[in-house]
Amino acid sequence: MAARFLLGLLRRDALTPPDVAKFFMDQTLSPQPTIRYTAQKAVIKILTFIKYRTYSASREALWLDEWKNPLVEEVEVTDPESFLLGFDESLDYTGGLYVDKIRTGFITWTPTIKAYRAVQEASGIEMETESQPCLDVIRHAITNAEYYPELLVLWSQESGKSGGTVELRKENIVFIKSLVKIFEHDGLENLLTNIDASLCDSDKFKQRASAEILSGVLRGSKHWPKGLLDHLWEWTVPRLDKIFAQIKPDTVIFWETFFHYQLRDLDPRRNKAMIDWVLALPLEFTGDSAFAMSKSLAFFGILIDSLGIFFNTKAEKYAQILFENANTDYAEVCFRSMTFD
Repeated sequence: MAARFLLGLLRRDALTPPDVAKFFMDQTLSPQPTIRYTAQKAVIKILTFIKYRTYSASREALWLDEWKNPLVEEVEVTDPESFLLGFDESLDYTGGLYVDKIRTGFITWTPTIKAYRAVQEASGIEMETESQPCLDVIRHAITNAEYYPELLVLWSQESGKSGGTVELRKENIVFIKSLVKIFEHDGLENLLTNIDASLCDSDKFKQRASAEILSGVLRGSKHWPKGLLDHLWEWTVPRLDKIFAQIKPDTVIFWETFFHYQLRDLDPRRNKAMIDWVLALPLEFTGDSAFAMSKSLAFFGILIDSLGIFFNTKAEKYAQILFENANTDYAEVCFRSMTFD
C-alpha cells in the first residue's frame, strides 16, 4: 500500500527525493510480485520524468508535452523512392541520421520526417543536474554485484498460474530498457554475465527472464555511443545461434516476441547485425522436422512484418522463393510461408 501511495505522488514537475528512489529500488527485489511490480513502475516513472524535465525548454513546455529529444532532427524528403533505397546503405546516406518510423507514403509523403542523430564517441544526452542525487542512488543499486543476480532469480520463478503459454512480460522489459537508456554501460557486464547461461537454460522460466533482460538492454541501447553498441552486438550475435537451436514449441512464442519487439519501429541499420543473422537462416521446405523448418520461416516472417516498408528492396527475391515452394507437403510450413504480410 505504501509503495502504491508513493507511486501516485510522483510528479513530472517535482524532483524525486533520493530516499524515495532508494525505497523503490530496494522494493524491486521484493519477494512479493505485486510490490515488485509497483516498484518497477515507480522507477520507470521517476526516470521518465527526469527525461521529460531534461528535454523541456521551460516549465510550460513540460506541462504541455512539448519537450524534444536533443538528438532529433527533421529530414527533408524530396524523392521518396530514392530515400527508401538509402536504408540498405551506410548511415552516411542520410547524413548520419537514423529514421525509425515512417508514418507516411501511401498516397503522399510529408515534406519532412523525424530522425535521430547517431551518437558517436560520448553519451549523447546529459540528464538534468538537479536529479543527479536521485540518479546516483539508482546507479549505486544497479552497479551492486548482487543486484542483477537477485533480480534474475526473482524473475525466473515459475508462475503460480497453471497451464497456458509462457510469454514475455512487458513490465520487465520496460524496466530494464529504462535503466539502460539512462545509465548505459553501468552494471552492464555484470548483467550480461548473469543472463548468459540462462538464455539457453532447459528451464523455460529462466529463459524467459533472460530474454526479457536482453530485450530491454537491446531496445534501451538505441542512443548509446557507437563503441558501446558495437560491444553489445558483438556479445549478442554469437548467442543467437545457441538461442535458436534450443527453441522448443513451449518457448517459441516468447522468442518470437523477443525478435519482433527488437526489430519493429527501428531504422534497420540499428539492427543490421540481427537482420543479417535472420537472413542467413536456411529457408528449407523439405526435411525431417516440420518444426525446425517452420522456425526459420517464422523468424523470417517476423523480419518482414517488423521492417514493413524497409523490406521493399528485398521483397522480390524472397517472394519468388516462397512461391516456388508453396506446394510443400508440410501443412505447418505451408501455412507459415503463405501468411506473410
